[in-house]
Amino acid sequence: MHSLPAGGTYLPQLDGIRAVAVTLVLILHCTIVPENGVVAWIARNVLSNGWIGVDLFFALSGYLITSILLRTKQHPHYFRNFYARRILRIFPLYYAVIGVLAGIAIWLPFGPLRPAWPYLTYTSNLWLVFGRWEWKPLGHTWSVAIEEQFYLFFPLIVYRLNKARLRTLLWIVIAISPFVRVAMNALAFPSAAAFTTFCRLDVLAMGALIAVELDGHTAIGERAARRIRLAFAVSLTATAFLWVTQHFDATTVFFNAVTLTIIEATSALFIFLSVAAPVAPLDRLLRRRLPVAIGRISYGIYLIHYPVVTIVEWQARLRMADTWTRTAVIASVSIGTTMILATLSWVCFERPILGLKKRFSDRSGKSQPAELAMVELPPVAA
Repeated sequence: MHSLPAGGTYLPQLDGIRAVAVTLVLILHCTIVPENGVVAWIARNVLSNGWIGVDLFFALSGYLITSILLRTKQHPHYFRNFYARRILRIFPLYYAVIGVLAGIAIWLPFGPLRPAWPYLTYTSNLWLVFGRWEWKPLGHTWSVAIEEQFYLFFPLIVYRLNKARLRTLLWIVIAISPFVRVAMNALAFPSAAAFTTFCRLDVLAMGALIAVELDGHTAIGERAARRIRLAFAVSLTATAFLWVTQHFDATTVFFNAVTLTIIEATSALFIFLSVAAPVAPLDRLLRRRLPVAIGRISYGIYLIHYPVVTIVEWQARLRMADTWTRTAVIASVSIGTTMILATLSWVCFERPILGLKKRFSDRSGKSQPAELAMVELPPVAA
């Protein structure tokens, strides 16, 4: 038998998974290779798959949010506490980044922040689909918008449905989403498959389904653990095969129906593996100090990195030729600056605000010990 963590327990390996996800995104956006050359072409095709990190974030959010909702479903002020805690986590830094960028826009080459409402209302993902325009430094906020839209309606669903019906609904969402993506492509909205919430609900549902299956259990059998490991190995192998055989074209029916679904399943199974059936070498790696520290500040890294890299790239293109030296400068300056700013943000801004979450817990003050532990433990706790 494999013991499962008690509900609400802080799991450092999940911070390690956050570190993996945000590192993939950093590599994608911060490594801008030269336009010409065989090596540059290979590098560009390898690095361009860092968007998988976003799917990993989605799956993790689905798991964590559903775990919290199931655990607090019978508590007083279920809705108030959930939304207050999400607002404290998401809103302050998000709007701070928008405010700073709007303030310095006059000195940037991207024009003024117009229209601002898609970013202020967490609808930038829909604006990308139907407006076909983005203010470049905030082009990455579409994923935050999808998560916020998910948070808006999902607590009510969990509250109204018992676990059996919730499980059924999640399986239906997982089954339908690939068809929705294909339909969007057929209707000449290819970007909709990536950016609309309805098209990406399956990966969130996969994470949520893990939480539903584990809820109320204290252990799983060895046979179940082996099945989880085998499923992860198969899906990871399938993802690698599809990449090698160049089935990563987001405009194709096959990608939206098959490839993306397999990638999402791999992301969800990675989380399932880490929580319920950890493999010792991988688990130790995810729990190491550096991944845990990076995962702790991953939200800041994600929000800050793209504005930084767009500004650094703009300056580098003005001053340097299109060479690998420029690539190295953009990557090193962007990543270094992002890590410094994200660390300062966590220590001086985010962590003090997150301390206010204690006011929105159940009567015992213990409804979200894992979230409180993230705030109260040292930033590099193992």
